[in-house]
Amino acid sequence: MAERIGIFKGRSATYNKLILQVLTEALSKGECLKEWELAKRIQKKMDKGNNWYAEAQKIYSVLIRKNGRLNELKNKWYIKCEVKEENGRKVRYWLPTLKGIVTALLLNPNLIDGVVNSPIWKNKEFKEGLINKAKKFRKTLQKGPVPIKVAAKPLKKLLFQFINEFFRNKQRLEQLIKDTEYLINQGFQLDLMDEISMLQITPTIKEMQKKLINHLKT
Repeated sequence: MAERIGIFKGRSATYNKLILQVLTEALSKGECLKEWELAKRIQKKMDKGNNWYAEAQKIYSVLIRKNGRLNELKNKWYIKCEVKEENGRKVRYWLPTLKGIVTALLLNPNLIDGVVNSPIWKNKEFKEGLINKAKKFRKTLQKGPVPIKVAAKPLKKLLFQFINEFFRNKQRLEQLIKDTEYLINQGFQLDLMDEISMLQITPTIKEMQKKLINHLKT
């Protein structure tokens, strides 16, 4: 499966896999990670018995440089960062997107229980991010082949329901992972899809989307 996903090909594959794994493990505990903390956790998984600090510094450099791993994964909608001000300077905290979580679970299905039970789903900042996704989805509906106008408030409510049904429900999340695997096997390029596009075309999500739109019409 991994060889069919662009970010898991070539020299960067190992780093990309570990970034998604470590960020998903952190999310399971309700954590977002600073770049240095991410580098240290990756170093532990890659530990070759050398000087851990020197190895972590090398990993840190690979992560943060202009064309580094974090920017590539962010530009392909697998991860995102939240910028906070600490002691007068801006600090970036990284976490996987919904697309990144599903991709990480394709490779690490043992992480699913942690994701389902993650305290982050109740996190205020996560909810604010979900509201922004609702706004984007609303625009998508309005600009579609058959424009659909929907009120913002019920759409937000339904998107929170979506999270509860798919990412806090193990059985439904397992089905979403299977749907994503099916898409990849059919030749869909995951790297080229933004988060909303990927979720819209998986079989399970398409069915829910129909129900959602029908609900909004009534």
